[in-house]
Amino acid sequence: MRDLAPAGKPGDKSYVLYFSRRWSEDPNGDRVMVWVFYHAFVARKFLDVALGDEGFIWEDDCTVRTEGGTIVSTRWHPEDMRAVWEHEYTLPELGWDLSSNMPMEYRCAMWWRHGAPTETEEEVVQRRAAKRERKTSSSPRASAPPGYIHVSTIALQLGVDAKQARVALRKIYGDNKPKHGWNFAPDEVESVKAKIKENIR
Repeated sequence: MRDLAPAGKPGDKSYVLYFSRRWSEDPNGDRVMVWVFYHAFVARKFLDVALGDEGFIWEDDCTVRTEGGTIVSTRWHPEDMRAVWEHEYTLPELGWDLSSNMPMEYRCAMWWRHGAPTETEEEVVQRRAAKRERKTSSSPRASAPPGYIHVSTIALQLGVDAKQARVALRKIYGDNKPKHGWNFAPDEVESVKAKIKENIR
């Protein structure tokens, strides 16, 4: 049986779909996921998995908004959106399965359907306002006093990767990072080494 969806090559016709669930005053929205397909029926299969049976409305010639709040757009290519959204499967295409032919795309579509982040307009406004407030109210972390020892030096002494040491420290301290970051007083070093050893992956 011939391959119904051969891999695309540079210059081939493509269908670029932008997925978003985050409201934005910017007409392009906050992009969460972008996929490129070289066959309209494959793009349609992806939509079938990602969106299920959600109702929808056309916001403009390039954009569809579903009942669940997902925005799907081809941006400036209305002919592509219509070609994908209104595609009618041929008999061979009906038997073509996304999960077995493109498992990564299938998993992403299922993730979008069941676990992708969602925010209402009000939540987005609140999130952005809180982020701005944190930026204006936060003060820079004090620099380490002379003689303090950085975690990279401690990791070298332990014979472990500095990244692994930082991961271990994050497990220990969580969101309560020490005042001087990953710099420690000389009398704390042995205790820090022990903690890293206990929590390193």
